[in-house]
Amino acid sequence: MGRGDSALARKSGSITRPNNATAYTANDAISDSTTAPSAIEIAEAARSPGYGGTILGLQVLSSANQATLPQLEVYVFDSEPTPMNDADEFGLTDADAANLVGLFVVNSFYDLDVTAGANGNAAGFARAEGDGTPVYQCASGSQSLWALLKVLNAYTPVALEVFTVTLHLLQT
Repeated sequence: MGRGDSALARKSGSITRPNNATAYTANDAISDSTTAPSAIEIAEAARSPGYGGTILGLQVLSSANQATLPQLEVYVFDSEPTPMNDADEFGLTDADAANLVGLFVVNSFYDLDVTAGANGNAAGFARAEGDGTPVYQCASGSQSLWALLKVLNAYTPVALEVFTVTLHLLQT
């Protein structure tokens, strides 16, 4: 494909939260560690290093189905951001804010497997907040985008809950 061609794609990345059921409060970060967290890498978001596209929407899949499901903000970046420890207050550095591509609010999750707790699962869908759809260009030498999760409500997770972020992309 030449640089002028476009392709629809779905690309995913995930984190497994810590082995605890510590309740989140509004504005807490959801991550994979309480001491050395990682951002969610969405590999191959671009067809070639330095290329980009448009984010048409996203899906967040949770490996749990709790009585109260999370409400999330998903922050998407074109460079790897500095993640927060799990359950710490969410806050972006100025440098990370400069690399923010889009913000997605997932207000509703839907039961996909109605089994309660760790044996169930649920998914939420969102389009970008603000005007239009986010256009991105991956950093030079990279094909990845990254995401961070912020919980908006009081949410009690299950131990080792997996959150998978899938971006719906138009790659250019």
